[in-house]
Amino acid sequence: MDAFNGSKFMPQEPWFRLCGAIDEDLETVFSIGTFTKWRAPRSGILGCFANDAPAMYWNNMGKIAVVVAAVAD
Repeated sequence: MDAFNGSKFMPQEPWFRLCGAIDEDLETVFSIGTFTKWRAPRSGILGCFANDAPAMYWNNMGKIAVVVAAVAD
């Protein structure tokens, strides 16, 4: 799959890594992992998605549970 790495949202991250973005803004895309702490650059709707090629989302299935919590600096 290395030949297709440039087609992922986050080429430096593994295929199917859980990612997030605020309001579908590509400038806010970030990798999500176990116990990830991330400061949102602005308020908005958090969207989560697999790090996949945009044309291939049709074959992604299943569901996950994500817990989001505010933490002190």
